[in-house]
Amino acid sequence: LYQEGVDAKRKEILEVTGQLLTQFAQTTRRAGALPVLLVVPTPCQLDTRWTKRSPTSNPDSPNAYLRSRVGESMALIDLLPAFRRESVRRGDSSWYHFERDAHFNVEGHRFVADILSPALLELLAIGVTLTPGRKPISRSVPVPRHPRIVCGHRT
Repeated sequence: LYQEGVDAKRKEILEVTGQLLTQFAQTTRRAGALPVLLVVPTPCQLDTRWTKRSPTSNPDSPNAYLRSRVGESMALIDLLPAFRRESVRRGDSSWYHFERDAHFNVEGHRFVADILSPALLELLAIGVTLTPGRKPISRSVPVPRHPRIVCGHRT
């Protein structure tokens, strides 16, 4: 998943992922809602011991793929930059999850909520229009508390 380049197995995984994202966006829009993809980092994207294991490793590759695949079809909120900054600030890349489990602990949930709440409110405030057949427009909406986190508003 974190390797550079695309072999046959990775290509298959990416194609299925792309198809699922397209179905998600279409189903959500048919229901009259704006699809929003929240991209949550994995521990190995933040821990340099994992990312330095292979010279062809790129911990950003899944996020870059998702950004390229989403395009104009949905809003995207990528938490990786904010988690990286916070991990550097704390000097600890495991502060947000349980010791023996990669699920969020209380601090992790609180951190995500502090990013997600204003991002979703911003999407609501800009008056998302979901008119079928309308030409897509692209607008970036900065999230006030974490200026590098950008959710691309897509209608």
